[in-house]
Amino acid sequence: MKRVLRSLTLCMMLFLVSCSNDKYQLITFDKNDIWGIKLEMYQKTKGPITVNMQESIFYEEQADNALKLMKDDIKSIEKFNKLINDKIEVYILDKVFFDNSIYIGDNKIYCTYDSVENNEYREQLVRAAYSPLNNAVLKSLLSHS
Repeated sequence: MKRVLRSLTLCMMLFLVSCSNDKYQLITFDKNDIWGIKLEMYQKTKGPITVNMQESIFYEEQADNALKLMKDDIKSIEKFNKLINDKIEVYILDKVFFDNSIYIGDNKIYCTYDSVENNEYREQLVRAAYSPLNNAVLKSLLSHS
């Protein structure tokens, strides 16, 4: 009887964990010390990609679309080269706080939704996944995505 109860408890816990991963979580993006910003964002992780979308522009369909595009790109590139960074964070903002529409730092990408829709994020995604990376390898990987 105890085995059955343990098994049921374990199954229920696994079910709850898997369900919670399919929903966006509201988080606080606090970079007040660096950039003077603090934003509420919706976050969801699938595989190596974590998408964070600013609350003021959040539409679940767009966030899911961005996550799918990036996950598909990573899958495509991974056929040719194993990921160096297995956790990539993407922050989709209403505007990027820099001169460019896309900024990358370490394994993080800061971009607008337009740059995702227009595939302008791809080079930065490869850089985030395979950083550090020389330009010849980057061009080769991008040609496969």
